[in-house]
Amino acid sequence: MPPHIAKPHTDDLSHMDGSADPRRAISPGEPGRSLGEQPEPYVKPVSSPLAPLGPKPMPEIHFPDDPLPSSSGRRILDVAVAASMLVAAAPVLGVAALMVRVIDGSPVFYRGTRLGRGARAFPLVKIRTLKTDAESRIGGQLLTDSHDLKTRTGGFLRETRLDELPQLMHVIRGDMNLFGPRPERPEVYHQKCSTIPHYADRFLVRPGVFGYSQILTPHGTPKRVRAVIDRQFVHSPRSSAFDLALLGLTIGSLLKETGVRISRFGKSKWDQRIRGIYREQRKERRVAPPVPTTVARESYADARTLELRDLTTTSFCARSQGEVDVSAGSIVTLVIQQPGTGVVRRARVEILSSNARVSSEGGAVVAKYRPCSENSQYVIEQYLLNKSIVQLPERMRRHKRHLQPST
Repeated sequence: MPPHIAKPHTDDLSHMDGSADPRRAISPGEPGRSLGEQPEPYVKPVSSPLAPLGPKPMPEIHFPDDPLPSSSGRRILDVAVAASMLVAAAPVLGVAALMVRVIDGSPVFYRGTRLGRGARAFPLVKIRTLKTDAESRIGGQLLTDSHDLKTRTGGFLRETRLDELPQLMHVIRGDMNLFGPRPERPEVYHQKCSTIPHYADRFLVRPGVFGYSQILTPHGTPKRVRAVIDRQFVHSPRSSAFDLALLGLTIGSLLKETGVRISRFGKSKWDQRIRGIYREQRKERRVAPPVPTTVARESYADARTLELRDLTTTSFCARSQGEVDVSAGSIVTLVIQQPGTGVVRRARVEILSSNARVSSEGGAVVAKYRPCSENSQYVIEQYLLNKSIVQLPERMRRHKRHLQPST
């Protein structure tokens, strides 16, 4: 599970009395000086020498002076591990590139602009997983399934993170580290993230091939939540041993996911081509909640709750001892009990449609739902669907306390 999320600071660090700000403004791409003991960075929307990316000017990013200095020992370790991983993964990278070339056509690789350390732009390379005109069609939006821009191999490559393998070259070149906040597209930063408190803290360090917020939270986690985790990464002391252990868990999880998907695909083709069996193809697999979860109904005089049996990102099945009444348009709350901790998490969802039935064993309802907020969606994906790449073992959960934000 991810680091404890505390409420981020909401102050903008600006001088309210109109006095001159002692911090020097650094435009993206401008070299700076050593950091020293200085206040934290902040973002102020002013005109910038960069070309505008929309109707508003690109925010000028203000740093205390220069991004945080890197540890030479950690840098050497990053380069050594990245080079070893690149050599070991070369056959896999070759197969993935060939698969894209044969199935999806050229180009095999995607090259796009990202913001790195000091908000300097650099060209990032990865295996192409989207249609060739995807970037112009997305603009500053975040990619969702509704865009329908993935190639035929794109879903597999993105879910297994095989498309990220070429980024190991950026670690060797010095553009990235193994661990760090993920590099951001300038358009996304400008339109979605520049107003998030302390989001610009990520530019104090090199971006990473792997990021704590990327590994420990689901893909659709709100930017504000990930910004808190990335800020902890930037400002907290870190252990190389912890990073290497987390890297091992990440690689193990991705290899397992790759194996499961290949095995599932192979079994499906075997059943269809050899055995002549055609099974129902579900877009999503139903998941039983890993912890006790109830469905509490709101706006009902009857306060009885339902026991959640399984769910996907769009529907759930729940049971009760008596008759079930969950109608379309109603709001229900998924109440998640964390065993042994006493922590209770809640996610409010709107019922879009439902189908209830009663049997001798009690009542049951299958309902399509929609999360009422980004936070509710995050709670469902993180604590019920377990969509994060890595679930930390208990010993590492104790060790990760150094990532908790200051309040």
